[in-house]
Amino acid sequence: MINNFYHKIKQDIIFSYFFLLFSLIPISILVGSAVSSINIIVISLSFLIYAFYSKNWQWLKSKNIKLLLILYAYLVFNSLISLDFNIGINRNFGFIQYILFFVAFNYFFLKYENFDKIFYVWLIIVVVVVLDVYLESFTGRNIMRPYFNESHVQNRVFSFFIDEPKIGGYINCFFLLLTGYFLNVYQFKSNKLKYLIILVSVFSLTAIFLTG
Repeated sequence: MINNFYHKIKQDIIFSYFFLLFSLIPISILVGSAVSSINIIVISLSFLIYAFYSKNWQWLKSKNIKLLLILYAYLVFNSLISLDFNIGINRNFGFIQYILFFVAFNYFFLKYENFDKIFYVWLIIVVVVVLDVYLESFTGRNIMRPYFNESHVQNRVFSFFIDEPKIGGYINCFFLLLTGYFLNVYQFKSNKLKYLIILVSVFSLTAIFLTG
């Protein structure tokens, strides 16, 4: 019984650790590309350490993972035989972090029953961003810049990106992911929930157009 108790505590700590890291993904992207890259690297390295510690390599048998590893091998080989080794070397060799990131998310999503709650955390963050887009679109001010923003005159909305016109792509990325998930989860439930999801989707799409 004691062993089971400590095993449960250990599993809860692992769950909380990775849940926190994945929850920070939308925020880290808003902060900057360097921060989001660090977050992805930390997740990837943490998952590798976890795999070594738990001796769990079953995920390597997945067809999707095998295809991604073949793609990675091709990218590395392409860099090695290229005329200029420095061109694309960081991008091609660094692609492994995104494979591990993908593996880690799928692994914990399937392993822990409540890990899908990550989508609710992302939804809250994205809703705040969308509301900020509406705020800046109609007032020329946003949460980051409570004073008038000159970009409003240029019909561009920067929102949390401050001076980079990336917010439309940001919303589009998460909006598609979240819409797909929630429509799949609630497809056999009440029509009111499906209509609410569609309404939020339209609300988000409108925000994308408002970004200019």
